[in-house]
Amino acid sequence: MKAKIIKIYVIVLSFFVILSLYFNSSCFIEKQFWKYNDGKYIGDVITNQKQIDNFNCQVVFCFGKKLIIKDLKTSENGYYENKSW
Repeated sequence: MKAKIIKIYVIVLSFFVILSLYFNSSCFIEKQFWKYNDGKYIGDVITNQKQIDNFNCQVVFCFGKKLIIKDLKTSENGYYENKSW
């Protein structure tokens, strides 16, 4: 019984890790329509990874619906919303 619960727990945890890795991949980010919401401004819409790199920013985290970027010089965060969903 205990081994069965551990297996289920590992499967569920693995699913969330894989989903999180996919949401934070440049492939997912480039396929979505990101609209500016608040914070660091690098444009009204993010269309590709190069746009983020040109402003010396990096992706901190993406939750699928929200994208958080960080300016490497000022450490200011920018928030973008996914309008594709």
